[in-house]
Amino acid sequence: MQNTGTEEQETEKQFVVDVNIIFSGVLSRKEIFKTVFSEYKLYTPDFAFIELNKYREKILNKAKKIDADDLRSFTLFVFSKIVVVPDYLISKKSYIKAERLAKIIPGKKSVHC
Repeated sequence: MQNTGTEEQETEKQFVVDVNIIFSGVLSRKEIFKTVFSEYKLYTPDFAFIELNKYREKILNKAKKIDADDLRSFTLFVFSKIVVVPDYLISKKSYIKAERLAKIIPGKKSVHC
């Protein structure tokens, strides 16, 4: 079977999103986030929910300036577009690769293991 490049194109449209991207998308509600969350296959590890809970008060304080229905609607949209991956499915090899990649991102400290 001949490779048409479709599989490669699909792989290029898949990303793991950091919880900070989720925060930014929910709080800003900018159209660019709708585009990104719609056009790409996005994954986040389940421990992103721990981070979301950890900063819940901070998020809610920032969200006070936002219409509650608008915030709820956008949040549901964002989370409908993200695949949450259970931590136990992430291999040690993937964590090592993520750690290596995170080191080249300015300001990024480490990857949760």
